[in-house]
Amino acid sequence: MHPVSLCHLFFSMLMSATLLSCHSSSTSQQGGTDTGTGTVTSGEACDGFCHIVKSCQLYSDYGYNGDYSFDASACASDCRDDMNDASQEIPKCIGELKNLMTCVGDLTCDQANDWATEPMENYPCKTREDSYESCMVSNYGYYYDDYYYDYYDGYYDGYYDDWYDYYYDDVYPDPCEDYAEADRCGDWDAYWGDPVVTTVSNEFELDQLANCKCMRGSLSVSTDYLETLSLPNMEVIHGDFHIRNNDSLTTVAMQKLTSIDGELDLYGNHALESVSLPVLVGIHRLTLEDISPMTGLDGLDSLRTITATTGAAIIILNTSLENLDGLSGVTALSASIDIEENPNLTSLNGLMNITGFSSLSNEAFLILRNDALPTCSALELRDALDPQNMPICIMDNAPDTCESDYSGC
Repeated sequence: MHPVSLCHLFFSMLMSATLLSCHSSSTSQQGGTDTGTGTVTSGEACDGFCHIVKSCQLYSDYGYNGDYSFDASACASDCRDDMNDASQEIPKCIGELKNLMTCVGDLTCDQANDWATEPMENYPCKTREDSYESCMVSNYGYYYDDYYYDYYDGYYDGYYDDWYDYYYDDVYPDPCEDYAEADRCGDWDAYWGDPVVTTVSNEFELDQLANCKCMRGSLSVSTDYLETLSLPNMEVIHGDFHIRNNDSLTTVAMQKLTSIDGELDLYGNHALESVSLPVLVGIHRLTLEDISPMTGLDGLDSLRTITATTGAAIIILNTSLENLDGLSGVTALSASIDIEENPNLTSLNGLMNITGFSSLSNEAFLILRNDALPTCSALELRDALDPQNMPICIMDNAPDTCESDYSGC
């Protein structure tokens, strides 16, 4: 299609001139032909319209002014093609459309500008616009902008409502649609498909989620006074679950939570003693950082998969953690392992049942500075998982008969 086409010029301005106008209906006319029965040809309607566009330098807002190379013959050719398509799609109103274009083509430049900008109540060719609009509404139930968006842009599938439904319902539906509305909570960005974070900073906000079974997006809990985090009805979180910097938190208990479509993030909870997620099966990423005084991860023993393109097991700076036995049910992990500075950690046996380890080149296999962890134990895990195409760094753990692996450090 040529740079200046009927759809891009005439109907773009017609949309703003007609649908967005607040002028009252009138039969008066300033300039232009206000008669016609639809007998004018497409060529006649297009030639006059394109002549006005060129000679009066209309559509300067669109860049079609004296500085733009405007080809009037190309405009007329495109216009005829578009009119032929319109004759097939809106045959009952093609006469009114031709009459409106003919009316505009008969205007002077001052009148054409008045038609385009609508500075007065009875602007030129308004009667023709009203007639065309009325025909479209009566016969097709929608304004021409629905039709021409469909024709010109291609991805507007029919009516605007169809386009809206396509992007907001079909592409990124409500992730909790299988639940009753009363059982849903949180927000979801339907346009982009991204989870929206719901933040809990006090017990009142937590109580608002007490009956929720399905969280549409991510959940973040961070408060100074909460001692027990319990959402007894929560079954699924369609996003990340961040439990961060809760200085008074001692217990996390979610008895019905089965899946987290994102990260389970326990960070900076300095009073945390126990985590009980007895039916949690799958998450995308695990972060356990600075969560002393917890000594074990028994409350995660139902967990089976930690998988996603950004999946990882990150276990760092946990001064009381002694073992990872609570993760012994995990059989699939991607894409990295990072175990650092856990001074009382003595065993990695909880990760030895992983048979599906998917390593990615932009991730790493790190076991560093765990003072009580035998180096041989770290190397045994490396050999069992056999990470490929990723840096491996095993160093500064408890010395024994094995040598550190500095290859990727």
